Amino acid sequence: MNISVVIPVFNSKTLKKTFDSVLVQTLPPDEIILVDDGSTDDITIKTLVDCKNLSSPKTLVRVIKLSQNRGPSGARNAGWNEASGDYIAFLDADDSWEQSKLQKQINFMSAHPEYLLTAHWYDYQATKHRGKVTAKHLLKSNSISPSCSLVRKSLKIRFDENFRYCEDHEFALSVSLQHSIYVIDEVLTFLGRKPQTFGGISSHKWRMRKGQIAIYWKMRRQKILSFWQALAFTLFSLGKHVLKFRLWIL
Repeated sequence: MNISVVIPVFNSKTLKKTFDSVLVQTLPPDEIILVDDGSTDDITIKTLVDCKNLSSPKTLVRVIKLSQNRGPSGARNAGWNEASGDYIAFLDADDSWEQSKLQKQINFMSAHPEYLLTAHWYDYQATKHRGKVTAKHLLKSNSISPSCSLVRKSLKIRFDENFRYCEDHEFALSVSLQHSIYVIDEVLTFLGRKPQTFGGISSHKWRMRKGQIAIYWKMRRQKILSFWQALAFTLFSLGKHVLKFRLWIL
């Protein structure tokens, strides 16, 4: 049983903390793949070199440098396609793990071979699905963070690189339509930034909302949702956006 960890990186000042949280796992991974998604920041570039120099016989550290910025989906896919592990875990470069995260998740998946994707909770999480999660749960809101996700190598679905926003939501929904997902009810990931705060990708609220709406119409084109269902979810999403905006300006 081999474990690969994929970390997409783009101008991250917290990469070392993220990387260290992987190295201290009670069940160390066999390889860590750092995907440089076109970083231009000198601190990030130096940290990538420093991390690679920590490669050891126990944990191989690899750096993949993309020729152009492909966004979170493209960076994750690039690392995923190069991963040699039977299990692949994802961790964004501004997040970190609880020390026993891999051990607990691997133990669960080893005992439950029917799940190709499992996740768990993260701090600051508002929507907390637990146990078996279906597409019905995920249509209204996403509770599956990439930094909480562990997949089996046999999973064929990849992140849709057409999505720069809500790509994690689209991925979780795509998997849930074909396979069972299980969420462990324990906080094992710590976000480097609160969701929906200023700074980072999560701050672009309207673009994220448009990303969510794009998911519904992609499902319409795939004939998973009817026109009226896609429209209803679109209006529901827009309603949430307006409500949150009004609460923000008050």
